[in-house]
Amino acid sequence: MPNSSNTVQLIKKANELVESRYRFDIWETRVMAKMITMIHKNDADFKNYRIYLKDIQEEFGLEKNKDAYKRLKEGARRLMDRTVKIVFDTPEGKKELETKVIVGVETLVQKKSFIDVTFHPNMRPFLLQLKSKFLMYDIKNILRIPSVHSIRIYELLKQYEKIGHRTFTIEELKHILSIEDQYKLYGHLKSRIILKAKEDLKKHTDIFFEFKEFKQGRAVHRIKFFIYPNTEEKEAPNTKQAKINPSSLDSPFLTELVELTRNWGTSKNRLRKYTEKYSKDYILARVNSVAHNIKVKAQSGNSINNPAGYLHTIMEMEDWVDPIQERKERELSKRRMIEDLNQRKRQLKAEEKLLKTELHNKEIEIIQQLFAQNEAAKSAAIDLAKKAPMVSFDYKKSVEQNLEENFLFRVAVYNKAKELNPQLFEGLRKDYLPKIQQVKKLLLSL
Repeated sequence: MPNSSNTVQLIKKANELVESRYRFDIWETRVMAKMITMIHKNDADFKNYRIYLKDIQEEFGLEKNKDAYKRLKEGARRLMDRTVKIVFDTPEGKKELETKVIVGVETLVQKKSFIDVTFHPNMRPFLLQLKSKFLMYDIKNILRIPSVHSIRIYELLKQYEKIGHRTFTIEELKHILSIEDQYKLYGHLKSRIILKAKEDLKKHTDIFFEFKEFKQGRAVHRIKFFIYPNTEEKEAPNTKQAKINPSSLDSPFLTELVELTRNWGTSKNRLRKYTEKYSKDYILARVNSVAHNIKVKAQSGNSINNPAGYLHTIMEMEDWVDPIQERKERELSKRRMIEDLNQRKRQLKAEEKLLKTELHNKEIEIIQQLFAQNEAAKSAAIDLAKKAPMVSFDYKKSVEQNLEENFLFRVAVYNKAKELNPQLFEGLRKDYLPKIQQVKKLLLSL
């Protein structure tokens, strides 16, 4: 029999399992969550857990159609192939266990009403007879969450509810969620995972969060989540009203969707279900993408055969990426990279100029000291400089006047002093020339 809305069904799992590395889809998550609620606190070993389709449908507010049993069964089968990577403490130090989650799925050949599943024995320490360091919450908090990532974030924050905050680096969060190969841009991670979880938790669970970003340079490096109790009254998850909200039947947004999808073949009832399941931004991003693709196809004399089916497909894809927004973000990222590159070039050129100026000034100091201490060395440099081309030494004026007024002559004198006394500048050049050369190499590499 299905559970009443007042029945508490607890999910209880070790902290190590909460923080383990895995990635399930929404049906795999539902199967595992339901299995965990069926474990008794005194169970010494796992049992064969029978999951009735009608329970899953009613508890998770799912449509009663011919595909539901197939999805339940296939979700359990996929879960049988999944592994989790769990890091835990041992007397020898930390270890990582990579293990299957469940070991078998049994179903009736004809009567498609339930499945029988059991956990893998390796899961015992993380689910059975837990005495300390575990997370426990009522399953009703995740029944209406459509995103598996939002469910994971709920559990990760629920662990720290009493502390009130929790911090992750971006890499740590992506590692736990097993999405290292996705969301290369932080903006994607923020809009599709973090903000979606924020909306889902506020709408469906007993906690909600705000967050603060911390940067290293220009990039966000870590996020601090601030966790608060969510006191807003939630709908009872097992009532018919939870499946169809009468107030949304003629909502302005639904009317807007009907107009936007006119001639696509999408029924008003299906659009209504979208509004009950997904956020406005989530829906509009997908609707606008379909509309854009229809327009692009039309410009080339083609068309999308089934816009309603196309919309429904991407509506159910949590990890769907809006190609329009992605292109804009790629262009923005490219502009930022070019800006960063040009800024780096400017910095290196300024550094090269500074090094050359420092070297020149120190060479002048050495020459001035030489001339002050050795009149013969000064005279020798001046005599050679007078004969240098392009100098235009004015014999009507004194040497000192020429040095003061004739820039080219002054430069020639300093250069001849360096040529005649190279040993005075060896240490200085050994110090500065490699630095200048290194900066030049960096510039060439950009």
